[in-house]
Amino acid sequence: MSGIDYGLGRTNIDRNGIRYGVINMHSIAPDMLDALEADYGEPTCPTCGELADDYDEDHHDSYEILSGKWAEYACLKCQCAFDTSEALPEQPLRLYYVDDNYAIESCLDSDLIITKSPFYTLAAFCSPCVPGAGSLDSPTPDGIRTYCLGPEWFEPAQAPYPIYVVTPQPMCEECGQEMPHDAHVRLIQLGDMYREWCPQCVDNLL
Repeated sequence: MSGIDYGLGRTNIDRNGIRYGVINMHSIAPDMLDALEADYGEPTCPTCGELADDYDEDHHDSYEILSGKWAEYACLKCQCAFDTSEALPEQPLRLYYVDDNYAIESCLDSDLIITKSPFYTLAAFCSPCVPGAGSLDSPTPDGIRTYCLGPEWFEPAQAPYPIYVVTPQPMCEECGQEMPHDAHVRLIQLGDMYREWCPQCVDNLL
């Protein structure tokens, strides 16, 4: 096993025993960063910091409009109205991406943490900054099972680490044999297509 588990087996790991994966944003394809959504948090009053309400002309028409150009939000406590530039921070609180396959969000200054994926790889433990997680920028054959990004997240569409399938098909797509129990079933790229191969077929290929 590569590195030290600073989480002591209790943090950044899911019920499947697979570690959350951390990767630097510069390691993935630039256009895939555009898929990340920004979370600016809830709008708040720039004067008192209380949560803001949506501006309603029928109820807030008498409120003082602050320095913004439009009244988009209102504060009942301060009796004032203001726009998005005053209600939300200039920089997002986090970046995130969620779909049926992935759950990803930003962490530290320029990294992403993957907490859900159909794929995993073998990676070294992260530093104490993300205790117990796996570093996708440090793949290693003797590493821990770590959730990872699929090949579509990279340019060209090829991951910098071996990709294994969390829930593989019951049969190898190369030899047709039943997948071995608890084996690392690898995703193999064949031209523009990807196939799930058993360890023996992968060894024969490599």
